[in-house]
Amino acid sequence: MYKIKVHIKNDNDFLDSNVFVEIELPAVPRKGEILYLNEEQQEILKNKAKLNLEIAQNYAPKWFYGASSGCENPKEKNLKDLGFGDAIFVDSVVFSGDSEFIQIELE
Repeated sequence: MYKIKVHIKNDNDFLDSNVFVEIELPAVPRKGEILYLNEEQQEILKNKAKLNLEIAQNYAPKWFYGASSGCENPKEKNLKDLGFGDAIFVDSVVFSGDSEFIQIELE
């Protein structure tokens, strides 16, 4: 099994070290493939992004839905509309010789 850190793509921070979930897979997904995270894993990502408004703002406007859709500069009240359920496409795969984890970014 491969140990993988899954991140969500945003325009400000590549492989955001604040927002990731660790999973194990029998194979490493390739760029362009689909990877579905379960609800628990999505919740972990969402909760990490909501810990700090500055971190959550990195995910605007793409990952804000509902009444906050298109919100460029989200406030605390918008955090309820943050979600990563649509992040299923592997955008980046990063291998590092000094880490036991492979890192991927979903979009």
